Amino acid sequence: MIKTFAYSLFFTLVIGVFSACNSDCHDKGNCAPEYYKYDLGEAKNYLWADSGSYWIYKNSKTGELDTQTCVGAITYWVHDYGSTKYSKHITIDYEVLYRRLFSTFNKWEYIDKTNGFNPDAGTPQHNTIVDRTVGGEGINIPFSYPFVKGLGGGTGSSFTTCTNIDTSIIVNGQTYDHVVVFEINMDDIWYPNDHPMATRYPNAFYYWVKSVGLIKRYNKGENYSWDLIDYKIKP
Repeated sequence: MIKTFAYSLFFTLVIGVFSACNSDCHDKGNCAPEYYKYDLGEAKNYLWADSGSYWIYKNSKTGELDTQTCVGAITYWVHDYGSTKYSKHITIDYEVLYRRLFSTFNKWEYIDKTNGFNPDAGTPQHNTIVDRTVGGEGINIPFSYPFVKGLGGGTGSSFTTCTNIDTSIIVNGQTYDHVVVFEINMDDIWYPNDHPMATRYPNAFYYWVKSVGLIKRYNKGENYSWDLIDYKIKP
């Protein structure tokens, strides 16, 4: 019994000393270097399409068409490191995807950009979040990775949740498997800002397929969708 107590006391002291040293290194700004490297990984297979790629969508209610063409796409690496004594030991290299899509239906340019990582915020989680922006209209998050049901991200005015990570659906007579679905509680870029307030920010669902991209956007409140009817991906 005495021996067991001695071992417990020993490990308690070791943990206490380690915690004190760890806290001390942050206070003094001399912690051991930490390095992280984050590529886009599997997320890139859902997002990448070179200039000239296009997706044609059909409105399920009106039959109108919308051709969204990629007019610019790049990936690049960012090297960043902490700027305070609490974070200067942290260095992060991360890959960013940036692309521009032009819509023939509403004459919008969608800007898709994956997130960055801030060493000053501490040890980061490896995730990929897409901010989709339309200048003068708004922003949403239509995609995030890794796919975890029930998780997502927010813009401050809306929140995105992954609702399914592996389902099958039929769009325009085509069956798509392994579909990933995201729900946006208030989609800020479904309609322009001069649209009636009552339906301007619908509850919307975005459906993604590997090597294809976005195959469907569904407006739950008004029960119609933009469905993919044709596409061409330039690698």
